[in-house]
Amino acid sequence: MSFQRIAVVFWVAALFSVAQAQPPTTHPKRFAGPWESVSASGIEGFFFHFDTSFSGPAEHQQIAWQEVQIRVYHRQNGTETGGWFDTREKATPQSYGKRDGESFTLFDGKRLRIHFTDFADLKPFDLDVTFSTDTRDWTGTLSRSGKVRHVVFKRPRPSAAIPNVFVGDWESEPDSNFGPPLAPGSLHVRESSDGRLSAWLDRTIGERDERDGELLRVVSATGSSLILDATFPIGPSFEYRGTLSEGASLLTGRWTVMGGEHFNAPDRFHRVRNNAGPQD
Repeated sequence: MSFQRIAVVFWVAALFSVAQAQPPTTHPKRFAGPWESVSASGIEGFFFHFDTSFSGPAEHQQIAWQEVQIRVYHRQNGTETGGWFDTREKATPQSYGKRDGESFTLFDGKRLRIHFTDFADLKPFDLDVTFSTDTRDWTGTLSRSGKVRHVVFKRPRPSAAIPNVFVGDWESEPDSNFGPPLAPGSLHVRESSDGRLSAWLDRTIGERDERDGELLRVVSATGSSLILDATFPIGPSFEYRGTLSEGASLLTGRWTVMGGEHFNAPDRFHRVRNNAGPQD
């Protein structure tokens, strides 16, 4: 079975799994999206996606359950390999000391450990990093092919003096169409040291469903035109085509899909910051 198909199986299983008694984090936006470490062997990275559901009245909402999925990737000379992992067991201080031969993923809101023993697009590895709220980065170790090295993961940063014009954080504007109301949210675009653009979407659906770190593929970002793809393990893929205006501070576009299905996501954004990570 391919690693992509394994990821789909995990994703489906997560939908029906019993929720953890305590969610991994109450600050998913702090972690959502990509984190990268740059070395002579290329770029190591991981990407957080959170699905969070709330219960109780609006003024006293509590997290009912939370699912966390993490994409780990390696990129060198423009070629990227990667795969998805999910936290299907609750992280405890004792669980981080596991040394068995089975793969597992642990995240408690501060420490991330992924022990991968299979062979797929990614080679076996062991990632063990801890987040610092002071420096806003992850430090720890990455083991692969019998070699252990110290790593620091930060938000992707461009090497160019002038990054791509779309790089930054974008907040949704009120609905710009006459169709169904659109879920509010935010769009984030980053540029890595090798020039690769990454993007993700945070959105709130209704009063009880929050999705942070929905991975988007940057198809094109040239001139004043931005094209994004949103592809999910189950269901159709959606395309966003947006255009900059008002001094590159406003992004307006539309999500489309074959068959005319509706994607409940913002289509109009105003820029709030350039080249910075999302607010905590």
